[in-house]
Amino acid sequence: MDKRVARTVWAIGVISFSAGCGKAICLDDMLVEDRTGMAELSGCREVRGDVELAGAYVWTTSGLFDLERIDGDLRIHDTNIEVLDGLERLAHVAGVIDIHNNTSLETLASFDDLEGAGGLYIESNHRLTRIPGFPTLTNLGGLVIRDNLELHHVGGFDALESMAGPLHIELHGHIDGFSQLLFIDGDLTLRTRGDPGLAGEEEASNQPTTISGFDSFWGAASPGFALAWDTDVLTGFDWLGPDLSADLIVHASAVTGLTRVSTVEGSVTIDASPGEGSTVAGDGDAFGWTTNLRAVTGALVVDGPIPGDAFARLVVVGDLSLGTNTPVRTAGRWPSLTTAGSIDIVLQDNAADLSGFSQLSTAHALTIRTSSTSPQAGPARLLGFDALTSLERGLTVVGLHRLTELGAFGALTTVGAGGGTFSPHAEGASVVLRDLPFLSALDGLRQLTSVPHALRLDHVGLASFPPWSDLTVTHTIEVAGVAATALPTLPRTTSLRELIIRENPALIELGLTHVDSVPGRIEIWANPALPCATAASYVNRLLTPPAFLILEDNLNPCPWPR
Repeated sequence: MDKRVARTVWAIGVISFSAGCGKAICLDDMLVEDRTGMAELSGCREVRGDVELAGAYVWTTSGLFDLERIDGDLRIHDTNIEVLDGLERLAHVAGVIDIHNNTSLETLASFDDLEGAGGLYIESNHRLTRIPGFPTLTNLGGLVIRDNLELHHVGGFDALESMAGPLHIELHGHIDGFSQLLFIDGDLTLRTRGDPGLAGEEEASNQPTTISGFDSFWGAASPGFALAWDTDVLTGFDWLGPDLSADLIVHASAVTGLTRVSTVEGSVTIDASPGEGSTVAGDGDAFGWTTNLRAVTGALVVDGPIPGDAFARLVVVGDLSLGTNTPVRTAGRWPSLTTAGSIDIVLQDNAADLSGFSQLSTAHALTIRTSSTSPQAGPARLLGFDALTSLERGLTVVGLHRLTELGAFGALTTVGAGGGTFSPHAEGASVVLRDLPFLSALDGLRQLTSVPHALRLDHVGLASFPPWSDLTVTHTIEVAGVAATALPTLPRTTSLRELIIRENPALIELGLTHVDSVPGRIEIWANPALPCATAASYVNRLLTPPAFLILEDNLNPCPWPR
């Protein structure tokens, strides 16, 4: 407390008596640091300032029995109090109630008459096991309960109707008892999962953690708030929605609530994988509520196994990310999705095909990848993008070692129509095909006509290229590690900024016969079958020579072109 330096250690302020009742009103802040200070506070009905109990010499709250009102804060911290009682008559605290770092505190057994407070903070009381509840508390400025390592249940807030601030509760166990709470003016974070090794009771470690109640909750008083749940089992919140201006984070193995949520003007993050210490396996129950989702204007991020019909009604999504933290075996079915921003799908080694995006016609960018080096990584076929005709910024397919065809993109004509510089996963390209050793043909990309930024083929098992008689590439072509003997002609591509041809074991012809200007960079190296004369002749015929040139480690030593 900032004012304590100028005051007496135990009894601060002027004590007067109101006429007719004989009970004291304390006109200034009260600081209690020992028994003497507690005795001075004893008998006070109202404190016009703050009340602070602090220090190792505070063992009891016996002097608070008559206290009914505090016009400032009530702070109880760093004491040796074991049972916080004696506050049964306290009805109103204008400031915050802050109970923290009381290492001996085991039980809150008071607050039977408390109707309102500017905020309630119960933190870092490591032996606290019980919060009996606040049966008359109707409004709060905010509620934070966390870092109480032995606390496994929070409930008893059934009279609470509104909060003018955030709601944040973290524990390993159960949260319930908020049946009348209508709204909060802030963010909501409820986390019941944690390290079960911290639990003081065997039951708390072996049972699924739960969040329930909140049967009347419909949202927040101000837009742009965030709601986050982390638990094994989530129920309730059935009045939330249907339209939300919020960010939602749901990390749960089983969800039976949130059933009215339809449109989210914000981001949605869903993690159905088991949490730390979870006793409930992620089995798809986490997606029961998502079947009502129709639009997500921000990002939709999903981890864990995705049931086929989880997003059956979703029509529009900002960005879509599947399997970023936990790669997915299947991306599920998205039969109504027509428009998306950037789509990023990370697959497991044994992933099935992607057959669920049959109605998607427009997207900003599409990335399908795996981080695995296993020869079994990814599916053998990509299906399900039959309606996709254009990608505004880029297409990236990386690390699908079993992939043999790209038939999924048979309708795709334009990649990179949005222009500008695009760098998905630091690739810096409009089309990236990389680490696809069994992809021997690109027939699925036969309809491509425009790649305004770059075309990069890196260690792809290509034996030949499509005709691509109408394809225009504007900035960069990079071909590395392919099995083809010749590059495509590309009659409509007449100038490039960069040309990189490297590590192609069978290449004997450069192709690209209509390119006459490469003012930036040319690299032709480590192509063991490519004659030096072919490479040198190619560079010499350019009308605009490159500013940077590498010709080396091809079939034979290559002098600098003249």
